[in-house]
Amino acid sequence: MAMYYFDNKIVSRGKNQSSISKSAYNSASKIKDYKTNEIKDFSIKECDYSRVILPENAPEEFKDREYLWNSVEQVENRKDSRLAREIVIALPTELDNQSNIKLAEEFGESLAKEGMIVDMNIHHINKQNPHAHLLCTLRGLDKNGNFEPKRIGNKKVRDWDSNEKNLEWRKRWADIQNKHLKLNGVKDRVSHNSYNDQNIDLKPTKKEGWKSRKFERETGKKSKISKYNDDIRKQNQDIIKNKFISVSDKISTKENVLPYLNKEDTINLKNLAKTLKLYVNPINIYEENEKVSDLKNKALLLDPDKREIKLNELDDRSEQLNQVKDIFETRALNFFKENYPKHINNFSNDEMIYITDHILNNESEIPDSKNLNSIVDEKRYLESQKSLNIILGNRDISLDSINKEDKFFSKKINNLLKENNLTIDDVFDKSYKNLKVAPKIDYYMNKIQDLKKSQDIINDYYSIQIKKFFPNEKEFNAFNKTTTPEEKEELIDMSKFYGKKHTIDIIKKGQLIPKFTKEERKEITHNISLIKEKENKTNLTQLDKFVIQDSKEKLLDKYNINPDSSNDLKYISLESEIENDEESLDNIKSFTNKNNIKNNDSQKSFESDNSSNKFFLPISASQFTNMMYAFSELFKERMPKYIKQSDQSQTNTSTMSEKEKRRRKERNRGGDISL
Repeated sequence: MAMYYFDNKIVSRGKNQSSISKSAYNSASKIKDYKTNEIKDFSIKECDYSRVILPENAPEEFKDREYLWNSVEQVENRKDSRLAREIVIALPTELDNQSNIKLAEEFGESLAKEGMIVDMNIHHINKQNPHAHLLCTLRGLDKNGNFEPKRIGNKKVRDWDSNEKNLEWRKRWADIQNKHLKLNGVKDRVSHNSYNDQNIDLKPTKKEGWKSRKFERETGKKSKISKYNDDIRKQNQDIIKNKFISVSDKISTKENVLPYLNKEDTINLKNLAKTLKLYVNPINIYEENEKVSDLKNKALLLDPDKREIKLNELDDRSEQLNQVKDIFETRALNFFKENYPKHINNFSNDEMIYITDHILNNESEIPDSKNLNSIVDEKRYLESQKSLNIILGNRDISLDSINKEDKFFSKKINNLLKENNLTIDDVFDKSYKNLKVAPKIDYYMNKIQDLKKSQDIINDYYSIQIKKFFPNEKEFNAFNKTTTPEEKEELIDMSKFYGKKHTIDIIKKGQLIPKFTKEERKEITHNISLIKEKENKTNLTQLDKFVIQDSKEKLLDKYNINPDSSNDLKYISLESEIENDEESLDNIKSFTNKNNIKNNDSQKSFESDNSSNKFFLPISASQFTNMMYAFSELFKERMPKYIKQSDQSQTNTSTMSEKEKRRRKERNRGGDISL
């Protein structure tokens, strides 16, 4: 990220320093000292840009460094004279060379406007730590271009030595740097305040100067300051890690375990958890089994020897997972025998395992048996979610994701068959099994089968969520039967962002009711843009990592916004467009362009893309209008019509003769109605 660094120090003859030597070093040049007749030669060093910046009334000859600093050395005639002020500033790596030069020049010019001459030199402009040295005179110039006295009586002519002035310069450097970052489209900002003043929990490191580096070169050991900084970085890393855990905990709450087991099973379960390196609960075991199945399919792409080793490892893991499941099954049977003895045959073993775990970890009292079906719905929902995450490689669960993956793998298998002169009939007849490409064909076909299966899974996944909108079963059935999967998805996506009540209000009104104010959207989109900008960097500093997690935590705490959720991004974008919120739209555009260019690559499988940035498809105002029209037509026409037909059908069925009921029953079974 853009780092703030500002160091203000005095060059003094009392410290055996020379302004001439300092200028020659900074500018990587040769300068003659008139007094000693020595040549200060640092031309072997590197300097990327040099400029002497003069105040308004300065003679042009002061642009010559040799003349300037010899003049300073002459006017400062005491043996302990203070000769110059050196300000060192770090330049942001986010800016290109020319932009950094303009940035440093603007700050240098601001100092020259106060009356000092500024000898500015930029180092390492193409490296990781670009910075500028600004060697400044300690005296101003009078109207004749001569150096002023430092004092008149007891009063200083200039206030350049005060703490207030130093603080003013520090703030000015932050303000100018932030101005240039904004001009160059960088969302990051710097502050002259300390970590403590910014409410950042990180501890600052100390500057490792040339003495420290020299000590390490000569001894091969770390200096005290390097060791200190290593300790600070370790402490900061722990702080960042805790931030990451805190963010993770806010996104998904941890679950606990586990009574209704004997001592032996408890010990076995703990040992299996250690071996599996897994927090064992029914959903984690289900997810792990799905992962093992997916990995077995991926093993088909390995060389035969490696494939056999991998499959053996996965078989061992499957066996261990089955042992955990057996222990959970024992616990569930014990629990049901004690609490729901009449309902043991109403549920599968898997359902009883989940019900038991849910009640023991989430309920303070044993619930009534009529509530058990809703717990099973929760199980179906979570398992659907886990399955879809694995099939889609942890990408957004959506019909669009499934369709894109399906197209990708269909194209892969078609190309493979074409290259090997095979047809789809050969695949179904298994006549390709002796070919070298057989494992790859099996892999692609298994992926396509999984994606076909995911169509049913996602429908079940949507249905469970939609139940919350329709406590009336008749209305729920009507909605399910009269909507497309896309309409179900739109209703769920909207409710995830706005909540059930707000979503219903929007649908009733037929237009968007914003969730956030303009100022809130501005803050949200700025923070998201900042997070995405940092996440896309090649080398993240500790402060980068801290700010990413801290910004995410603030968004979750204050606005319940997850910057990694494409659904949250979609509706923030929609609100900004409909409300004509230009600042928020600019922020959105900055991270949409970067992330979608990176992730929206039709030639690349979602599965093979391990980027943490979610695939983001914004919804336009016109699409939202069409959505509102579809929902209006659904609730006012399609659903009432279906319910009416359903009621009429039930009435007809209840009044028909027994003979007719038998005839319909036979016809529905495919029987011959003439019989």
